[in-house]
Amino acid sequence: MIAILIFTVITGILIFYQVFTQGLFSNIIMAVLSLVAAITALNYYEPLAALLNDKVGIMNIGLKGISLLAIFIVTLLVLRTVSDQLIKGNMNFPLIIDRLGGGLCALVSSLTISGMIALGLQNMPISAAILGFDRCGESLQQPESDKGFFPFGDSFVTTIMNQASCYCLAGRDSFAHHHPNYLRELYLNRLMPDDFKGSRQEAGSDALKVEEVWLIDSELRDTQNQEAAMLKTGESLIGVRIKLKPGQGNRGDMGTVDADQTIRFSMGQIRLIGFNPNKPDKPGYSRYPIGFHAKGRSTYIKKSLKEGYFYKSSKNKPLSLLFKWPGKIKEAPPQYIEFKRSSRAPILLKKASDKK
Repeated sequence: MIAILIFTVITGILIFYQVFTQGLFSNIIMAVLSLVAAITALNYYEPLAALLNDKVGIMNIGLKGISLLAIFIVTLLVLRTVSDQLIKGNMNFPLIIDRLGGGLCALVSSLTISGMIALGLQNMPISAAILGFDRCGESLQQPESDKGFFPFGDSFVTTIMNQASCYCLAGRDSFAHHHPNYLRELYLNRLMPDDFKGSRQEAGSDALKVEEVWLIDSELRDTQNQEAAMLKTGESLIGVRIKLKPGQGNRGDMGTVDADQTIRFSMGQIRLIGFNPNKPDKPGYSRYPIGFHAKGRSTYIKKSLKEGYFYKSSKNKPLSLLFKWPGKIKEAPPQYIEFKRSSRAPILLKKASDKK
């Protein structure tokens, strides 16, 4: 695969350069600074992208990817420049320790740098498959079957970020709460039917509104084959009725509409996110709709995550989505629903306290 080859070469060149031009001490500093820069970028790129999206009026050019890489590069350059100015001396080690230790630290910084480049690329409005690499393939409904992106720099960075946000950098608004499976989230937002090419992958921040949320205790069956919606132990069904703001697609009124006044989206571009804000060490849940459901009915229309949907902005009708929610709702309730990773609306789940 071309993508794997490219990132393997990038990582290899970075390791080679650092091992044979920098000593152990310098590589330790670089490893720490690259991780700090990566964590900083992942923490602040979304607010920056939202600001550029809504205030400046430029979108659908990969603002999230540009913001992520910009913050990472600037932060790393500043930190490295300051450290070089403050730390004038060096530490000498035996050659074997210098090479082995330097190689290990160079591996950390190289994986971080190549991983951030990979994440920046995956935040761009490009196809789901990147230069021959397809993360999910046919296993859209099975997150455990997702493929890794060798040399796994993006997985390395997101794992570090999730662990840091749950422990040493834990807070009420942690990265792991909002992005428990960040790589899958990036993939599904780019997963579009072939005839949807050119459709916007971002929306205005106020483009989504929640009209009603409800728990479903009765059994639901698919309208096509009458199969029941299978639930795992502890899972619940949640209905969410949303409304999309078409807007004009320009500065001041971004909305969600494409150039032909039609809103296009795939089911994978809608996420329901939940977490317990009082437990920062516990990652959140991220779930995608399994279909459409009208409140009060015993059936639902099953949809795959790749399946596209045309929403005529002139009709402006609400959409009733169906989600499977894991675990006990009271312990980790849904907090908000997200559309195209740019628009979020809070969730107020009725009678959530009654669900044990």
